[in-house]
Amino acid sequence: MNKSNIIVTTAAVLILIAAALCATIFCNNRQEPAEVNSGEGSVVFNAEEAANGVLCFSAVSDEFINAFNKAYKTDKGTDFLPALSEWTASDYAERDGRETVLYTFSREPDIWSLPTVSVYSFLDNDYIREISLNFDDHSYSPNLFKQYEELCYYAIKAVMPDLSGDEIKAIYQDLNQKAYDFITTTPYSLNVSPSIIYYNDSIGLYPYFAIGERMHLCIVPVTNEYLKQLKDQGTHVTEISEFLKFTQV
Repeated sequence: MNKSNIIVTTAAVLILIAAALCATIFCNNRQEPAEVNSGEGSVVFNAEEAANGVLCFSAVSDEFINAFNKAYKTDKGTDFLPALSEWTASDYAERDGRETVLYTFSREPDIWSLPTVSVYSFLDNDYIREISLNFDDHSYSPNLFKQYEELCYYAIKAVMPDLSGDEIKAIYQDLNQKAYDFITTTPYSLNVSPSIIYYNDSIGLYPYFAIGERMHLCIVPVTNEYLKQLKDQGTHVTEISEFLKFTQV
């Protein structure tokens, strides 16, 4: 082997070593996605702090859809939520400056009285900021409210799969009643201070109902710091396990 061949061989080896090092660095530093398996596995909804201190879940919109449909299909034998591409998407301007997209799904978009599912997620990476179940109380009927409660049930089941059906029912029935008890004149928005919030680990549930608007049951990421902040602002903060202790289920 002459000198020029040695130089070429050495350069090739160095390039391969550099490529391997880059691949290792990339793999060690990439953000691991939430646990999911094509709609058949489980999703972990942990709270994370994004840029500007904004809280989000460690799951993206499709993972919530998969988790919802997994719970729904177990009972009904079919999916309920379609792919995110079939939801209505709109920009949502928020005062914290983080670009957010509001996705909303209704089985019949032209029928405004039907309950809907909404997901607020970051525009750049789709991590979820908030999930909201929405009910038009101004068009109230027992059948429509039953449909709304079903959405509440499967949304909570999606993020808290270890709760029993009776426990989930007790939670959403109590929160929906409190939406009426704590009706407000302040319009709903992200980062609103609720009157009451129930939480389990890093997941919070709160009702919100402003005069002239839809009623909401909201699912949000929480941390101890955020819960303390809410408590300091006058929000009633209750751990779900404590609520269930005093509920006959």
